Amino acid sequence: MNNSIIGGRYQIIKRIGRGAFGETFLSEDIETKQKCVVKKLKPMVKDENTLEIAKRLFKKEAETLEKLGNHPQIPALLAYYEEELSIVQEFIEGRSLEEDIHRGKILNKSEVEQILEEVLEILVFVHDRQVIHRDIKPSNLIRRYSDGKLVLIDFGAVKEISTLETNIQTGQTSVTVAIGTVGFMSPEQQQGKPKCNSDIYALGMMGIQALTGKSPKEIVDDERSYKEILQRHSNASSKLITILEKMVRPDWKERYQNSSDVINDLKHGMLPSSTLNMGIKFAVAGTLGALLWFVFPFVRSVFLFQKGIELINQQEYIEAVQFFDQIIEINPNAANSLYYKGFALSQLGRFEQQLISCQRASQIQPNFVEAINCQGLALYSLGKYQESLEFYRKTTDIQIDFYQGYYNLGESLVKLKRFEEALEAFDRAKLYQPDYVIAWNNHGNALFALERYPEAIASYDQAIKINPNYAYAYLGRGNAKRKQGRFQEAILDYNKVTELEPQLYEVYYTKALVHRSLQQCELSIEDLDRGIEIKPDYLAAIRLREQILNNCE
Repeated sequence: MNNSIIGGRYQIIKRIGRGAFGETFLSEDIETKQKCVVKKLKPMVKDENTLEIAKRLFKKEAETLEKLGNHPQIPALLAYYEEELSIVQEFIEGRSLEEDIHRGKILNKSEVEQILEEVLEILVFVHDRQVIHRDIKPSNLIRRYSDGKLVLIDFGAVKEISTLETNIQTGQTSVTVAIGTVGFMSPEQQQGKPKCNSDIYALGMMGIQALTGKSPKEIVDDERSYKEILQRHSNASSKLITILEKMVRPDWKERYQNSSDVINDLKHGMLPSSTLNMGIKFAVAGTLGALLWFVFPFVRSVFLFQKGIELINQQEYIEAVQFFDQIIEINPNAANSLYYKGFALSQLGRFEQQLISCQRASQIQPNFVEAINCQGLALYSLGKYQESLEFYRKTTDIQIDFYQGYYNLGESLVKLKRFEEALEAFDRAKLYQPDYVIAWNNHGNALFALERYPEAIASYDQAIKINPNYAYAYLGRGNAKRKQGRFQEAILDYNKVTELEPQLYEVYYTKALVHRSLQQCELSIEDLDRGIEIKPDYLAAIRLREQILNNCE
């Protein structure tokens, strides 16, 4: 098929996919020299009925793409040749979201919320045109290089709702096999009766996978509820957990009915039906709303608080501080707002102000664990490690299972070189959160500092077991093996680090140390050059490079 020309215009370059009824090729438009994708129907069946169904579905795909192709985040249909049974689509140059969402890799809640919102915006457009995608999953979303936007691809499985109804009414032959991917398919889709919110179900499963690092099959097979899985294996907020749980409810009638409602809850939160919420609705619309806005300060505070949290999720920390300040002006005893203001200040590197804000929050609510922890984090960031210990210990006195407090305590003890005590703190963190990968990793770091290398390796092994894509655990394990003289094994771990985090400059320094021990000067210099390229002021690497050059001459 290579070198063939479709429609007298589209030159086949290479095959990039093959399915039961056809093949997909990377191609080039001879006239514009732009890359494109050609899908060509090549049925491997002899049954005329099945062949006819395949042809109809193929034509339906072209019609659907033509209908949807004017959306900037859906590939445009460039041409359709019925006689050649070929579809030509826009080629999307980018990276598959599968590189970010796969088993073992965990994304933070802000990243997941951003992905959900972006895909939901596309689905609003798709569903408004009575189209169901039926195969929402990471590999069908491309992060476009040119603008960083997500593009939804592979509409080969879509079906118009009206067409499905017509088929049922007329009794015409239709494809009965459920189209989609196991793990992402909703119960009704598995029965061959997809709804628009079947796509919402698939996206919800994708969100749970991104937050937990678990495969869809693991999630579905887990006997616990999705809420319990998220609470145990992710850092998701209660709001996000509630939204995802509603997205993936087995009964489609209990699920979100449209994408716009999910977007609204992600942006503004899921508020209970109460007099307060009615007040907020009135405040947004009409004369009565304006009256409530000025007469009842708590109505303004609720709105401002939600906006502040939204800005934090968007990493707009300066604006978030301004919103929380407005709440504090209305109510100086708004402890939650003082705490979140402190968090936003920490992200801006304004640690003295963070300390003051969180201190005020804990004075108002003496047992406000997060605010007390926030003070400890501020002191840690200011280099006051000894002073931070008091606050971390106070958090665990108030809430014995506050694993973050034990972890932070261990971090400060490491800075004070009190490694044995740090090990105890990390052990407590792991006791209350067994899958806390960072605690396992830093437990290994403390053991490494004590030169207990076999035990350190065991801790790093456990961190890798929890998250096979956690680069720092491979780095730590490589360092421990280097200290044991297991140089080739150390190199393997360092290579894994560069595969996962190519910009992690420290690994090139430690890798250079191994190559120096093996008297491989040229490889050592190459490693150091790469580290210095990433971090030009990397003094340790610069000095080691000079030493190696002098010794190798």
